[in-house]
Amino acid sequence: MEEKGINLFAIPVFTFIPPKYRQLVLESGGKIFAALLIWFIVLNVITGIVASNAINEIKDAIEQEMPDFELSNRNLTIAEPFGYDEDDVYMEANDELDDITAAKLEEMAKGGNYTSVMLFGRDSAGMYSEGQTRVIKYSDLPEFKISKSLLCDRWLPMLKPIIVVFFIFAAFVSIGIYYLAAVILQLPASFMAKQFFNFELDNTERLRLTVLAKFPVFFVVFIVEKLGLPVNFWVNLILQLAMIALVLNFYTKDEPEYDVVG
Repeated sequence: MEEKGINLFAIPVFTFIPPKYRQLVLESGGKIFAALLIWFIVLNVITGIVASNAINEIKDAIEQEMPDFELSNRNLTIAEPFGYDEDDVYMEANDELDDITAAKLEEMAKGGNYTSVMLFGRDSAGMYSEGQTRVIKYSDLPEFKISKSLLCDRWLPMLKPIIVVFFIFAAFVSIGIYYLAAVILQLPASFMAKQFFNFELDNTERLRLTVLAKFPVFFVVFIVEKLGLPVNFWVNLILQLAMIALVLNFYTKDEPEYDVVG
């Protein structure tokens, strides 16, 4: 009697258990893809929520540190001058500044040994960065209005759901890159199976096993990086290859006891 296949939501969990791979690779490629895609979306939603929460910090910083301002009718008004002068960066917003030019920006950068200078004046704005200058006249821009209250109460809150939706779409890109990496890693997986464990994988087995064996490392690295500990590319790669080798070691010992319906 044929037993049912592994539950869709359990597939990613079972990737952490090497002896389960004999059973896992018998699942259909579409089912494996769907199972991993769900987790990619969940992890990206978490990333999006974390990123969107940073909007609250930006909003609080603007409300506490920035004076009231308004850019309308192609003119800037600001309650009091606002400036920043640290780490070779100078920024000033002052409605008493006018006729900002590239020469003025370059002069300020050289005089203060700044790598970047940003000026926001009554009728124009300019930026100097690493030898490049850009000046914008508000009169050359389409008519629009921006103010501290609009920025904090409308525009920044609107970004939060947009960020989450962006990361959901990014999940599809991420899993595409994930599968592309698996296509590449199946070559050393095939080599290890033949040279170290004395058996060969067919094309379907090889790709499914590699796709599945990558997931535990992918998940752990995701958690570690969310805790603020970056993982080096080569460390990540070595861990993936080690996981593939561990799976292959158990794969030679565990024979499937039944057929799994995908």
